[in-house]
Amino acid sequence: MLVYPTQPPTDPQSHTAGEEDQRREARLSEEYYHHPPPAGRKQIMEDFYVTIPYGAAVLGGGVAGYLKRGSKASLAAGGGFGGALLLAGALSARAFARGHPSGSLFAAVLQTVCAVALTVVMGIRYIKTRKVMPAGIIAAVSALVLIFYIYKISNGGNKSPISYPSNAE
Repeated sequence: MLVYPTQPPTDPQSHTAGEEDQRREARLSEEYYHHPPPAGRKQIMEDFYVTIPYGAAVLGGGVAGYLKRGSKASLAAGGGFGGALLLAGALSARAFARGHPSGSLFAAVLQTVCAVALTVVMGIRYIKTRKVMPAGIIAAVSALVLIFYIYKISNGGNKSPISYPSNAE
């Protein structure tokens, strides 16, 4: 279920349109829009906010390498890794929007594998050539993104923007 700012979230347990349901919906709306996350749960950036721009940058770098130097290897690597990262970001955003914030295991694995591969391959290339552009930059950015992914995975992935109350009210 997509949740838009003009449409407050509803409790999936509600089946009747009685007065209690209206109060519950109002309380959920109030909690969703006006309160910080519950104690012990930090509000941090979701992975797709990093993955999509990272994938676009990798894809753009591959295209730029091809246009500037005629490097088909840059085009293939940038297109492959950038496309894979954009796919992972889209899958993660889709799962998050549907209320399954940790629901895209494939996306988490794909984005992490891409970040590891780019960090290792471009890190080795930087060590061999000592050229900061592009190998050093890509290795450093990929390492930072990899640290972010490991942090997200270790904290349970994306968090749902909606926390439904238990039925023990």
